[in-house]
Amino acid sequence: MTTHTARPTTGRVPAVPALRAAQALSVLTVLVILSLGVTGGQLVGRGGDVEEVHGITAIVLHVVAGLAALALVAYRVSGASRAVWPAVLMVAVFAYSFYQAWLGSHGSIAVHVPGALFLTAASAVVAGWTFLHRRGTSVG
Repeated sequence: MTTHTARPTTGRVPAVPALRAAQALSVLTVLVILSLGVTGGQLVGRGGDVEEVHGITAIVLHVVAGLAALALVAYRVSGASRAVWPAVLMVAVFAYSFYQAWLGSHGSIAVHVPGALFLTAASAVVAGWTFLHRRGTSVG
């Protein structure tokens, strides 16, 4: 017979699951943005037939980036990292993705393309951080 002793709860999110979720979702965010680049390039190049796919993929980006932001906030709350900037940057990616979608429908392509570059770079930096940082550090 096995006995278990109760451990006091800290009220914190478990660090490892939050980190694994942040890693997977941030990489997925980068992949979704890259696929948006492919369909966006096809729209600019020849127009037409991928517009619906591009729009649906943009919705997927909102969902994945939002979940990645939540995972990064949970990881920060777990206490395993003191760095705030990765969560803030992914929240910015999530928020800007809505403005980016609006620009795609109503704005200028001259603003939409640099916005896509921001989304790509910011999400790639966060994804890299999730794999390269040292747990428990303030900077990274």
